[in-house]
Amino acid sequence: MSAYRRNNKGFTLVEILIVVIILGILAAIVIPQFTNASTDARKNSLTSQLQTIRSQVELYKLQHNELLPDFAGKQWAQMTGQSDVVANHAAPRSTRFKDSDGTIDFVHNDYTGGSIGIFINELDPARAEQRLAKRFAVYNIWRMVSQPPQSRPIALCDPGSIRIADGVPSQTYYSGERYEQNFLLRYNPAHRWYYFPDMTPDEMLIWTGYDSDPSMPSIVPHGAFDNPNCTDPNAIRSNIDTRVYVFFDD
Repeated sequence: MSAYRRNNKGFTLVEILIVVIILGILAAIVIPQFTNASTDARKNSLTSQLQTIRSQVELYKLQHNELLPDFAGKQWAQMTGQSDVVANHAAPRSTRFKDSDGTIDFVHNDYTGGSIGIFINELDPARAEQRLAKRFAVYNIWRMVSQPPQSRPIALCDPGSIRIADGVPSQTYYSGERYEQNFLLRYNPAHRWYYFPDMTPDEMLIWTGYDSDPSMPSIVPHGAFDNPNCTDPNAIRSNIDTRVYVFFDD
């Protein structure tokens, strides 16, 4: 009768630790590759979408004598209750773009009392005098394209916290071409600021760029800034900026 000895010896603690360390090293090598690939794919998709939007806007302008498309004129007329509504100036902006297509990082308002008439005249010179004779307003429509978090969100200044002396009329130049007069803002600790760091594509900001009624908020300075609370190194910000001109019937 033969006898044998069964070896029940298991792994030692040192051996287990070595295996865990090896698995950790492999994970550290492999996982970032998948993460970077996913991030790059998302960025490439977003860039492609923005380029498509830009090319379609330029194609429309070419086919319609440099006029921008009225993206939602009927819908805005229904929302405002007014019959004369013009959607204008559709511009994609992104931290991935440079120059005038990038984010605007200085505090400004796009219109002043001295320049608003020029913008309205550019919409339709034949109707400018009639439109300027009634109450009118311009609303900024700001919609996000990229997903949160955004590295450079937009901040808005409460118009109720601004004094007349805080405003500085200015001229802006893009690539050597003069832009009409706009509004810059002097620093004042009394200013109240608000920002929206985690907007999603189904959300939209609307604020008043100009209102001819002096009893209404008329100027809302705004600008982009680097968000110190955004720790994602791959975060970007891409949005569509549109202006809607409303000419009131009353």
